[in-house]
Amino acid sequence: MTEFVKDIYTEPSPIDVNTLANLGPLRAMAGVWEGQRGLDVKPKSDGPKKQAYVERIELSAWHGGHGARQSQCG
Repeated sequence: MTEFVKDIYTEPSPIDVNTLANLGPLRAMAGVWEGQRGLDVKPKSDGPKKQAYVERIELSAWHGGHGARQSQCG
């Protein structure tokens, strides 16, 4: 079994400031992703309704540091 530290709020020492390098396999996902040719097809009684859309997502490495405020939406 893995041993857990008693104080989960204290930063590990020494801390690596290059957060992007510590993402492991998720590193390749960091950046801006855009889809410019999306098509949503909704079934309707008088035939399918088609609506084009564009989506954008920005994924960045962020290290909140000690005492960072956390929030949850949803």
